[in-house]
Amino acid sequence: MTYDLQALDPEKDEEMFKQAYNWILSAPDWVQHLEGVVASINNCYSYQDYIEAAMKPTEYNIGLFNGKLQAIYTIQDQGDRSFQTHVGAIRGVDHFALVAGASRLREWLFEHGAVEVYGWVASINRPFRRIVEQAGFYYCGVSVFKGSLNDSPIRWMRFQAER
Repeated sequence: MTYDLQALDPEKDEEMFKQAYNWILSAPDWVQHLEGVVASINNCYSYQDYIEAAMKPTEYNIGLFNGKLQAIYTIQDQGDRSFQTHVGAIRGVDHFALVAGASRLREWLFEHGAVEVYGWVASINRPFRRIVEQAGFYYCGVSVFKGSLNDSPIRWMRFQAER
């Protein structure tokens, strides 16, 4: 199956952002502890907060499509040519498509001057850790403990790629 990447505009592509916001709402409860670990997109409590974050001039949203929206990659400019990333996807999205999309965006950012691209992944989310590693990111040794699952702290691992 063919997948395409397309820049999204929160005003013009409102239905797609509503769909992506619903993915966040349907995520496992422990994902909500990501707040405070990553910037804006995960700190949203309402759809309005989500859209306002997406409209920031330092935030870029790229959709992964196979005829319909499968995922949104959010890229946040942190300054100094450093970019934080986040991925929201429909349940059951093709693993290989996520890897290919993330790899292409990582390369595009480096081709356009980025020196660092990174994101945070919960250590308990082994399937997504594999996706991130296959997309060319590596665990850099930095972790943050935020939230808990079954009375154990959740370890958020910083994965990065450097030019």
